[in-house]
Amino acid sequence: MPYKDLTPKQRRIVDTDVKTLFTSREILTGQPIDHLGSSLDFLHPWRQTVKGSAPLSSVGVAALKRISETVTFLVELKGKVSAHEIADAVFDGYTAWVEREGEPTGEEFVFDTLKRLTPTIKEYEFLVPIEGLSLGEIGTLDLGTIRIQPSDRALFDQIGLGDFANPDRIYKQMGESSWMLGAAIGSPEIATEQFEQRVTLTVGILAICGALLYKGALRRSRVRPIMGPFDRRQTSVMLRWDAGGGNAQITYSGGGIQDLSLDTEQVKYLTDTCRLKEMTALIVEQSRSEIGEAVIRALYWFADAHIDRNCAMRLTKLWTCAESFFSLEKDRVTELNVSGIASILVFSGFQIVEFKDYGAVKKRLKALYDLRSRTLHRAEYDQISAKDIDELSHWLAWVIVSMMTLMERGYRSLAQVREQCERLDSTMSSSARRSAQSKSTSKRGE
Repeated sequence: MPYKDLTPKQRRIVDTDVKTLFTSREILTGQPIDHLGSSLDFLHPWRQTVKGSAPLSSVGVAALKRISETVTFLVELKGKVSAHEIADAVFDGYTAWVEREGEPTGEEFVFDTLKRLTPTIKEYEFLVPIEGLSLGEIGTLDLGTIRIQPSDRALFDQIGLGDFANPDRIYKQMGESSWMLGAAIGSPEIATEQFEQRVTLTVGILAICGALLYKGALRRSRVRPIMGPFDRRQTSVMLRWDAGGGNAQITYSGGGIQDLSLDTEQVKYLTDTCRLKEMTALIVEQSRSEIGEAVIRALYWFADAHIDRNCAMRLTKLWTCAESFFSLEKDRVTELNVSGIASILVFSGFQIVEFKDYGAVKKRLKALYDLRSRTLHRAEYDQISAKDIDELSHWLAWVIVSMMTLMERGYRSLAQVREQCERLDSTMSSSARRSAQSKSTSKRGE
């Protein structure tokens, strides 16, 4: 029985709280509503019965809350149903028992709650429009559990919307964009949350693809899944006139945003060289290594930087992306990030930075991290250039690809990566010092 999933202490708590809920003293009865005053908030739970309704006392509310929190530990529900959905099912079950004039045991109450929730746990499919991506002759792009395809009115007939909505009206609202489709398993709230998270991480992967292919893509492109009222791209309008009146002019602007274009050859390069399939598979992997978890965090922040239009926030989020890998302690944060990124760019095998430029790249990274610090700690916001964003986003995209490669080579922990980065940085620093001493000796000899 599911009740055995709970510890003896948890079962005792449920038994006591269920008994409490079915005693009359836990209901505020016999009090006119105008006498209750401020003791009830707007969403205070009421117990509905065939004889009427009455608000629960604070003791009754606390009992329902404890039962709801305890039910979340059931194996059948853990991670599959949201706390909000569980709380609703517990309260609905309580109301139903009262209406039947039943007095369940703790085990019966929990089992009834489970019966209400398990049918909601299933596979759900989702569709959202996406703007800012041009697939050209590719047509459809499969990215792990997410598929991007042209809009297709026929899909609505397959879904069978019925009387729920007008298919033609929905298609008119969604049809101009490409579509992102995917599936997730869980309750409605959990499945939706999983799908939205996968969409966000997929946008991060697409943003990385853009940064790998086109320097400046993070600034110039914006791949947008339309999941909220602020996501859709609209032409901006500005009205201008002379002070005092007259000479009015209207300016329309699209903001200079371009679609991210991917063709067959580019997708093949991203797949064969840049670990595109492995990156998308990582999103739904159940047991990720420490590096894998860091890649997921980096994808999230890269996606957030891609969506943000504010340069100061872009730079800050890009550095947060980098810190997913290299900020393993509170001390030496700047040095760890700078040496880590520089080592990866030079030695990962992709030849992003040449060996001879190692010192110059470290110097440039320190300057970029200083910009981040001035933004966060001194509230400066106007000192960041397009070049800063383009360069850092390009480098970090390759760092993420390199981390995927390191996992394939057997690296599991960030400490392993840090150990190699520090070794390489020490070697490069020693080499630079010897080179400087040699030049100094040569000059003295002259």
